[in-house]
Amino acid sequence: ERYEEAVKLLTTLASRADLPAGRRIEAQVQQGICQVEAGRTDDAEATLRKALAAYDALPDKAEVEDYFPAQAHFFVGEIYRLHYEAVKLEASRGSDGLAQDLNYKAELLLSAQGHYLRAIRVGNGYWATAAGTQIGSLYENLYEHMVNSPAPAELDASEAEIYRQELRKKIRVLLTKSINIYERTLETAERIGSQNAFVDRTRQSLEKVKSLLLADADADMESDEVSVP
Repeated sequence: ERYEEAVKLLTTLASRADLPAGRRIEAQVQQGICQVEAGRTDDAEATLRKALAAYDALPDKAEVEDYFPAQAHFFVGEIYRLHYEAVKLEASRGSDGLAQDLNYKAELLLSAQGHYLRAIRVGNGYWATAAGTQIGSLYENLYEHMVNSPAPAELDASEAEIYRQELRKKIRVLLTKSINIYERTLETAERIGSQNAFVDRTRQSLEKVKSLLLADADADMESDEVSVP
């Protein structure tokens, strides 16, 4: 965990013109990751984007293992995931404030997802699986936030019930998206023969989210039965 010392050494390596491009970009990516771990997310994003720009500018991409640009995209996604997690949904802010927070949280989720998708497109098996797992877990996490968030205090009982019904519709969409992404991630992992901790986590998460979706459908059926005169 001596991240700041590591950043200094990696900065020196990344700036050495006598090293091959692949080694310099590798050092720059690792520098950015150490900055993430040290909590310097703004510096980390700038470093990782510089590494990706250097990679994109290479006339021969074979100079660099695809592991490192994929890892760089993944960790830019991680930075936006951290920003996403920092946004709390507080019912005390009222319906307008809650809606603003939810929209901002959703924007950060989409930004993180975009960078994870870029990691997948690079084609490295390890980081493609890791990125797919993180996208699915983002939707699962947003579901948890939404389902556990109390209704805004200014709503009366009937308004709160309508609020819950609308929220459940959105929640169902999130669960379905999460299932689709988890299934595609596992298909990719099986196709390329990837076996790692992310694959195991994805299988467990897929079963969990399917159970949540079934429970939501059962709750809907019970609600319909109650409402029938």
